Amino acid sequence: MLIRRRDVLQLTSLSQSSLYRLMKESRFPRPVRISPRCVAWKSEEVEDWIDHLEHTHQVRGDQG
Repeated sequence: MLIRRRDVLQLTSLSQSSLYRLMKESRFPRPVRISPRCVAWKSEEVEDWIDHLEHTHQVRGDQG
């Protein structure tokens, strides 16, 4: 399933600038182009990124 940017931002609690910075740093999945002016992300990749982030915080003992 593909999800649009506003949904990615809501799911991840990232700002738009943080989202694009993480993509530039290859630390967030890249979107797929669905039309000349429209991109979307694979929901599975975004969910995997969130799961990895949560796991990393648990391992490090971070709270929040």
